[in-house]
Amino acid sequence: MKRSRLERKTPLKANKPLKAKKQLQAKKQLRPRSAKAQALYKEKRIPLVKKLLAERPWCEACPLFAELDNIQFYRVQPSVDLHEVKSRGTTGGIHSDEWLDPENIKCVCRGCHRRITDNPDEAESLGLLKKVGLDNDE
Repeated sequence: MKRSRLERKTPLKANKPLKAKKQLQAKKQLRPRSAKAQALYKEKRIPLVKKLLAERPWCEACPLFAELDNIQFYRVQPSVDLHEVKSRGTTGGIHSDEWLDPENIKCVCRGCHRRITDNPDEAESLGLLKKVGLDNDE
């Protein structure tokens, strides 16, 4: 009987952890936050996140996506992420006040947050994303 190249010749040993030969390295190194940005996060953003997630414990996007998908019975997930309707990249980041405005923030579950970022046109039609630019100023 001929064995294929992928077939194991010996059984796996139980309770023996696998060891990596080299440590995994990130392909892109993230820059650490500046001292000013870190202070702003600590002083303003983190308390805002805790406050909003306590006030809005359920995902605000689940009902909108269920209606869009024509689903009558769905389970609203607990909110774990904050999503800015006008993104920080288009509003000036931490140099503007929009990233701290509760009116600009939706509390969403991880699945809806992924769907919002993966489908920007769909999210924009539901009012979960607002593209700020030259063609659609306020």
